[in-house]
Amino acid sequence: MKMRVFVTGGTGLLGNNIVQELLTKQHQVTALVRSIDKGMRILGSQVELVEGNLQDIEQFAHKLSGQEALIHAAAYYSEYYRHGNDDHLHETNVGGTISLLEAAYQQGLKNVVYISSSGVLESQQDQSTDESCSYDEATNDPYFRSKIDAEKEIYRFLDSHPSMRVVMILPGAMLGPGDRGPTPMGKFVTNFLKGKFKFILPGSMNIVDARDVALGAIKSIHTEPSAERYLIGGRNYQVEEIFKILAEITGKPNLSKRISPAKLMLLARIMALVSKITGKPPELRLSHIRRLQENFRYNSSKAEHDLQVSFRPLSETLSETTQWFDDGGYI
Repeated sequence: MKMRVFVTGGTGLLGNNIVQELLTKQHQVTALVRSIDKGMRILGSQVELVEGNLQDIEQFAHKLSGQEALIHAAAYYSEYYRHGNDDHLHETNVGGTISLLEAAYQQGLKNVVYISSSGVLESQQDQSTDESCSYDEATNDPYFRSKIDAEKEIYRFLDSHPSMRVVMILPGAMLGPGDRGPTPMGKFVTNFLKGKFKFILPGSMNIVDARDVALGAIKSIHTEPSAERYLIGGRNYQVEEIFKILAEITGKPNLSKRISPAKLMLLARIMALVSKITGKPPELRLSHIRRLQENFRYNSSKAEHDLQVSFRPLSETLSETTQWFDDGGYI
């Protein structure tokens, strides 16, 4: 069934893959973008573009009228990998989200998919993590903190708006074509391709293809009931395995030297000190290194069952992502 779908964050990694998948399925798409020119370059002429941002929702609220679904993928991401303004982060990711829901409700749009983050979930060393896990209240990552606060506010909103339907998607660390930022995971790949890594990093990470998340988000438009959460976390891979696949795909030399977790943490601390002096974001952040050592695994069985989500092989994701970076001159 063809639908009229409004997408925020349409030029981001996940957002542009959601838009392209909606177009493939012949849905009518309206996308919120910060710049019409940029939106046209990325999304093309098949999409109705609306210029605006989450700080001034009244500017475009009328465009929500007549839409049959809203996929809210926009967020202020920069705090996830560099220093910035915590107030602006909270204002956008929490306040902007609730204001958007209020505007949608007033315009009669009551079917919403909200893109949260797997980072809101508390993970335990060598354990499986799923939607039933508690919030990671101890997180010191401002981006994850904003997503936790946003989810809590959404539940409060739903309590006072029982006719509203909101489904939450919690993606893992995403990779895929269209990563113009690039995102932290995109930088991880391009740094390998540029030869910036000198050692095999100890630990593991959970990776999901943004296109697989996009498909799950679109499928969730039709699921019931409201307030459901779906973790789409992908699979867990040792960093050594990721480096090996990248070397095989690109012909770049694989790394043979290793570094211990303790030495890697020391190196990350040194980089953090240098970052404070230079004002430039560090290549390695302590929070990322700690997360690598946790070796936890995401359990996405609920999304696999309810949304028929499946995960393409990592080699396919890395091959097509590196090709996209190469074609775009990122390497």
